[in-house]
Formats: sequence, C-alpha cells, structure tokens
Amino acid sequence: MKAAHRHSRQGRRGSGFILLPVALLLALVAAVGFLGHRETALASATAAGTRDQDKARYAAEAGLQRVTMAMHAKGCSGIYPTILSPSKDTAFDGASYSAVAGALSGSPVTVYSTGTYGDASITLTRSDVPMHQASTVTMTLQPASEGTDTYLDSASSSSNGNKGTLIGSPGTSLPILRFDLSAIPAGSHVTAATLSAYAEGGSNSGPVALHRMAGDWTEAANWSSSDGSTAWSAAGGDVHGTAVASATFSGAGNWLNWDVAALADRWIKGSLPNQGVQVRPAAPISSLTLTSSDGSNASQRPKLAVTFLPPCGWTPPSTTVTLNPVADTDIDGDLLLQTSNFGSQPDLYLSKSHEARPLLKFDLAGIPAGKTVQSATLRMYFGALAAGTKLSKNLTADVYAASKPWNELEVTWLRSLAGTLWLTLGGDYNSTAIATKTLAKNLTPGQWVEFTVTTQVQSWVDSASTNHGFLLRLPTASSEELIFNSREAASNPPELVVTYQ
Repeated sequence: MKAAHRHSRQGRRGSGFILLPVALLLALVAAVGFLGHRETALASATAAGTRDQDKARYAAEAGLQRVTMAMHAKGCSGIYPTILSPSKDTAFDGASYSAVAGALSGSPVTVYSTGTYGDASITLTRSDVPMHQASTVTMTLQPASEGTDTYLDSASSSSNGNKGTLIGSPGTSLPILRFDLSAIPAGSHVTAATLSAYAEGGSNSGPVALHRMAGDWTEAANWSSSDGSTAWSAAGGDVHGTAVASATFSGAGNWLNWDVAALADRWIKGSLPNQGVQVRPAAPISSLTLTSSDGSNASQRPKLAVTFLPPCGWTPPSTTVTLNPVADTDIDGDLLLQTSNFGSQPDLYLSKSHEARPLLKFDLAGIPAGKTVQSATLRMYFGALAAGTKLSKNLTADVYAASKPWNELEVTWLRSLAGTLWLTLGGDYNSTAIATKTLAKNLTPGQWVEFTVTTQVQSWVDSASTNHGFLLRLPTASSEELIFNSREAASNPPELVVTYQ
C-alpha cells in the first residue's frame, strides 16, 4: 500500500513539473502579444503622425507657391499678401495653409507659409525670392569683334578666333560660341530664347545639333586645346553628349534657329556655368559655313534673342546706335538746276542765294517699337564753303520733317519721285522746324554741325510710316554756300546718333 501510495505521489509531482513550463510559455506569449499590440499601436500612431506632417508640409509648400504667384501677379506694384491679408486655402486635400510675404512690395522678398493637417503644423520660409515685372523684355545680343566664337578643325592646330566665318562639318570641324549675358539682370526669369546663326554656305541639308560646352575656353582654342595650351579632356572640345536643341540646315542664305530658353534661364540664374555651345552638323551635311562675330556683314553675325521677366526695380540700359543715311541728296532752286538730280554726288549743298536744300533719310527699323528715345542728334560734316575760308556772318539753319516720300535718284526741286511733283516747289515739309542751329561767324570747314532732333525721331519710332526724312534750309537771305559731306563721300558721311531705352 505504501509503495502504491508513493507511486501515486510521484505521478502527481511529475505532472506539476510539466504544467509549470506550459504556464510560463503562455504567460510569455501573452506578454509578447501585449507588447506586439502596443508596438503596432505606437507604429500606427507614428505613421499617422508622419502622414500628418507630410500633408502639412505639402500644404505649406503649396502656400509658398501660391503667395509667390500672387506677388508676381502684382507686377511689382504691390500690395503683396501680408499678415493682414494672407493667401489661404482651407481645402487642400484636407490640409490648409496660410502664406504671407515679408514686405508689401519690392524685390527680393522673403515669404512664409504655415501648413496644418490634424495635429501637425509646419512653417516653411523661402528667402530672397525675386519678384518680376509684369511685362517681358526682349534683348538681342549680336556682338561684333568683341564676340567670342571660333571653330575647331581636326586637321589644324591653328586658332580660328578672328576668322569671318565658322566652318562646320560632321566630326571634323565644329564651331563653338559663347554670348556675354551680363546685360540681363540677375534674378530675371527667361520665357524665351533663340540662338541664331546665318548660313553663308553649305552642301546638302540636314539636322544641326547644339550641345552645351562642359569647360571654359577662349578664341585661341583649337582641336586639341581649350586656349592654345591647355588640353581638352577629349579632342574636339569638352562637350556634353546630349544635344540641347536642333535646327535644320536647308541651304545657304538662311538662318539656323535653336530654342535655348531652358539653357539660357539656367545660365542667367547661375545654376549652370555659361561656357557656351558647340554646333554639330550631322550627315548628310558635308560642309556648313556660318557668319562669325567677326563677319563683315553686321546683320548676319550670330545673335541670341532673350525674352525675360526682369526683377522689380530694374530699368533697361540705354542703347546708342549711330546710323548713316539710307538716302541723301540736295535739291537746287537755281533755274538751271531745278530739274537736276544730285543723289549720287558726294556733297550736300545748303544755301540761300539760289536755295539749295539737303534731304536725308535714316532707317530706324532697328529701334524696336515702344522704345523711349532719350536723345537723337543729326550730325553733318561741314566740309567746305563754295567761296571763302570761313563764314562771314552768323547763319541760322533749320531742320524740318519732310512730309512726302522721295527717291534719292529721282528727286529734284520740282518733283519728289519720277512723275510725281512736290505740292510746293522745293519740297514738302512740316511747317514747324524740328531744330534750329546758329552757325557762328568765322565758322571754318572741317568740323561737325549737330542738330537735336529727339522729338521727331521718337515720333518716327512710334509710327515708322511717317518717316520721310529731314529737309534742311537757311531761312534768311545770305550769300554763303555751305557744302556738307553726303553718304557717298569718302569719309565722314552724315550720322544720326540715337540713344534709346
């Protein structure tokens, strides 16, 4: 009995040892389950908080864009959204923002935007945001010999920087160009830009790619060197492999035009260094000849036309051009000379004794419409007196605006064109003088005589169809006969110097 009893107690003790680990295991599982649930809850809460912050940040960024756009719409005139009148959106995918500018007007401006979503709130700041004027400005850069361009020739180590043409052929001759952009103000936003090169010659037709240069260079560059002494990383120039634009060469006498708006914008904003571009003609083009900045025909030199929104407060720099006449002559009231034309002569007579009157016309098409003419001066070189060595008394010379078209090789005292008479003998002109100049007694030949004609030139810029040129006359009796150089003279032709903005 005792043995049986002992056996029974041992059995019970063995069961107890088995149940204890099971209980511990269950407790551990429960604890792990509790901790796992808690971690999941914390992770969910963290994820929710992160999502809230992300949405708040997205809303704040949208607010920065919205307030910046609102400021640009003011076109520098103010008043920008400020703390008193913030730019808001309360339905931005469940989030909201409130954005303000740090100033009522001007440029640059710091902007602030607070985005909220749920319990999250984030404020973003963007400093020194440039504001732009409402109207675009187009600036055409077309340098002369100061321009930077050349071509790299695989068959030569010579520099071609002073050549009048840029020679291109696939893989063996590659033009490179760079434009000075310093005239375009920092902070501008480019809306359009076209780089143009005039094709003087070439064979076949095909695409011509434009690639961005990847290193600095000078006009002393050649196929193996960027400046005559420093080697390129690769022969033929350091160039990015992807073309930025392409144009089609279709024959000589045409312009190649590349759209470089995105590239010019990055150059001007400073996100890319302005190291210029390389022109790469492709097959089937075997040769291509472009006018360079050293070319003799100024109108055919490479040019870069950039249209941009300038920053607030910027005023365009003044431009001064010196124009020579496209036509000039004089008409003579002498009975024997009233039917004579002097359009091919190297001189212009101004006198009263037999009433000789110079006529001059200048082409103002190069001055864009809408520009303000700040000054305009008609300059005529006093080359000789018909008799004597100096003026014997003070003379008054008047300048008028001709009121009727005339032809340089047809006009006379009686007619303006072949078959068309003046309404008034001696030329049709507006009754009020544009300018009056006193020519002092003892004035000697060999110097310039200048007339201020700013108001009239502004009128012609505003309305080109009314430009029939200038007529000069002496209003009072005099025996003096002044002789000025015409555009056919060997030197010192008449000039119209115009400064505009």
